[in-house]
Amino acid sequence: MKATEVLSRFLDAVSSLDIETVKSLFHEDITQNVPFAPEGTPDAIHGKAAVSANFEMLPMMFRELKYSNVEIVETTDPDFAVGFAHADGVLPTGDAYVQNYVFYVRLKDGLIHEYREYMNPVQLGNALAKLQAAKQ
Repeated sequence: MKATEVLSRFLDAVSSLDIETVKSLFHEDITQNVPFAPEGTPDAIHGKAAVSANFEMLPMMFRELKYSNVEIVETTDPDFAVGFAHADGVLPTGDAYVQNYVFYVRLKDGLIHEYREYMNPVQLGNALAKLQAAKQ
């Protein structure tokens, strides 16, 4: 599979909170980078177990999460793709989560070896704060 196809499958799986499918797309040596991660969250995670654990938290963070306006850009390298998407979600608190994303993936052996995600860290930080406040 080309990176465009893997990225499409990945975004479909995240959008439906199908974490088992998400994890099946990860290479053992995956690195997840979130360069503008909110304070208190890592900007890099290494290894399939750690990245998988990070994605396993999504169903606890969102009642639902849907991507729309998805655009996946093919590059001259079949193992590299860039994607753009708008996200609408609902937190367990009932609050809305609205975000725009830029993703890129690089494959190794047909699996995601490098995953990079750009988003508005303020919006994500606000959502995390609402989740934390609800726990107290």
